[in-house]
Amino acid sequence: MPEEIKVFKVNDYEWWAGVDLESIRNAYKEHTGIDPDSDEGFDHPHEVGEAGMSKLIIFEDGPEEVRQTFREYLNHLIASNHEFPCYFAGTEC
Repeated sequence: MPEEIKVFKVNDYEWWAGVDLESIRNAYKEHTGIDPDSDEGFDHPHEVGEAGMSKLIIFEDGPEEVRQTFREYLNHLIASNHEFPCYFAGTEC
């Protein structure tokens, strides 16, 4: 059975998706170049619960503005065979 992909809020500005927080920490540090022994960039990280997955919205700008719940967007990434862990959403462009 494949491992369940979850979304984690890692700080006040970013959400990442992956199997667990440890794999997300490693990918985040590799992506940002932060010292692997540091917890910089993480501020009370936690998994987004099902209520949040259905309530939080992703806005994608473009020719047509697309709005999806976190659950819809995660399902889209999984169906597209996206590689995880990965950056999922953020408050800044």
